Amino acid sequence: MKILNLSLATVVALGSFAYAEEVAPLEKEKSAFLRNLDITGQATLYYQTMVNNPYAPWYALGGTSDKQIDDETGLFHKESSRANVGFSLKMTSDLGNGFGFGARFNVLETLGLEHNLVSGTMQGVAGSADNDHVVLRTGILDLGTAKHTPEADENPAFQLGQSDEEYFFGEAYLTKTMGKSTFVLGRQTLDTPFLYSESWNVFQNTFDAIVLVDQNLADQGVTLIGAYVGKHNNHTTLGQFNTLAGGLAADGAYAIAGVYGQDNVSGQAWFYNIPTVANAYWVDAMYKMDNIHVAGQVAGFMFDDDISDADDTTAFAGMACYKMGEGAKISVAGSVTSGKADSHEISNLGTDSTTKLFTATPLLNGNGHVAGATETTALKVAFNQTMGASSLGLRGAMYMHGEDSSAVSKINSSFATADVKDITGMVLEAEFKTKLVGVDLSAGYVLTQNVYGWNVWKENESDSELAHTLRVVGRYNF
Repeated sequence: MKILNLSLATVVALGSFAYAEEVAPLEKEKSAFLRNLDITGQATLYYQTMVNNPYAPWYALGGTSDKQIDDETGLFHKESSRANVGFSLKMTSDLGNGFGFGARFNVLETLGLEHNLVSGTMQGVAGSADNDHVVLRTGILDLGTAKHTPEADENPAFQLGQSDEEYFFGEAYLTKTMGKSTFVLGRQTLDTPFLYSESWNVFQNTFDAIVLVDQNLADQGVTLIGAYVGKHNNHTTLGQFNTLAGGLAADGAYAIAGVYGQDNVSGQAWFYNIPTVANAYWVDAMYKMDNIHVAGQVAGFMFDDDISDADDTTAFAGMACYKMGEGAKISVAGSVTSGKADSHEISNLGTDSTTKLFTATPLLNGNGHVAGATETTALKVAFNQTMGASSLGLRGAMYMHGEDSSAVSKINSSFATADVKDITGMVLEAEFKTKLVGVDLSAGYVLTQNVYGWNVWKENESDSELAHTLRVVGRYNF
């Protein structure tokens, strides 16, 4: 019996071992992706209200300048306000063997704000009915599906439907590092002078691209970059990727660059080839001397006469900044842009919205049509005061557009009854930033006159009405 018991014990032990061997594959070690997975996120609340601004939902949906001036559509009124709530999750992981992965999932919401507070959103996923002079979303929309409800029938802002939520992948890319060189392939953010992701809205615009960053000369302060950029999304079509340069660059764009940074000197030189459209270049440099920084920019577009009749565009800009101590600094910038009304502005080839020229004012989304407009001379003065976790920025700028300026052409096209020849635009900005209970808060006020995309012209008027815009944004990072 004892032998039998031992035999049974042995059989049981062997059976248990065999079963363990069978289930072992289910207990494999986690993959490199899960082991190295890092997840971060951001929640955003974005509100903007405005008066005498064609960006306002009421005007964009067919209102007149007289209506905009009326108190019923003034600041904080539903018909003159836009809002969004955004949630974003960023995932990155080291896959091993030099490979990496990254993705960002975004959800765009209104959380019912359209019922009482606003009549439009700042961003959209599938696009919307745009007006002629502000290519931005005008209604509370879902994925393009119309909904006929009593509210929609009474309010044109809801004709294309009310949005509960809209979601999309803003980023999805693979990286491969070999020595001191890294490839990034897929949907990604970019930061180059003519192709870059803008951060003024709820979510950044992104690009489908292949980028090579080489740092074999890093000891000499040199980084070499090569890129092919195929498509991009826009602030109204975050879920749709389209060709660059307003659809003209069907073959995408190629870019090469050298970036230098060492000691007190930094600079970069970029060359872009946009087949069937133009070639472009950008060179800038900065020198830092104790409390003084000076910098310069040269940029332009060169059109092939066999492809386009447009005149070349050239821009020169300079900036000087003085640090006054105790967190205060003041800067002065100027720029001159040549070209004709049909020339390409010095602006983002993706969104065609903003510019990196020193004379751009940051709260003025659309400043590429202002500071970057052709035949324009610009001057900007800025003051910034940092106080612990808070800062206050004050900025003023003047934009003198000639008769052949692209800005004047756009104004007259958008306001057929206006009488604009040469014109001087004015922008005043005040922006306060702070951190409160872990939330990054910013509040900005913009006063504009004679600024394309931000002002309304009455019939036979050469000067616009004054426009007031207030923007409040809260972002919580986790």
